[in-house]
Amino acid sequence: MILVIAEQREGALNRASLEAIAGAQTLGSPVKVVVAGGDVSNAAAEIAAADVAEVIALSAETLAAYTPDAFVAALAALIGTENPALVVLPHTYQTRDFAPRLAARLDRSIVTDCTVIGFTGRSPGLLVAMPPIFSTTSIPSTISPKTLCLSSSQGVAARVMKN
Repeated sequence: MILVIAEQREGALNRASLEAIAGAQTLGSPVKVVVAGGDVSNAAAEIAAADVAEVIALSAETLAAYTPDAFVAALAALIGTENPALVVLPHTYQTRDFAPRLAARLDRSIVTDCTVIGFTGRSPGLLVAMPPIFSTTSIPSTISPKTLCLSSSQGVAARVMKN
């Protein structure tokens, strides 16, 4: 199972969350999406239109105003319970703030700035994360499961698979 951590602010879903969901959907595993905050009902309803196995509304007063410590504590507990093979996050300033702390708390590696992620054909269970190509140079990273992947799949939001 792949867990996508969606981002919302004041009930509005961040567009980058749809990009992360679309990236996760291409991997062929069931996708669950968690959205954290105070009142996340509007964002959760929007995500429910996507073809995902489950939408988890992680709503708490401590998450109403974003703080990295509160988000890391809540998300680490959820990830411990759900035990996903891969965690995909949207490429946002907020995620850049808390994701390294979350990875450290979970003792997982983190790969950032991925525009393409996919399983390798040679080694089952290994993923390849591709950063953006600059000056026709790109070095893919082979990563193992239990990785947090900070996805920045710009331009794929329109391809989110819907129910």
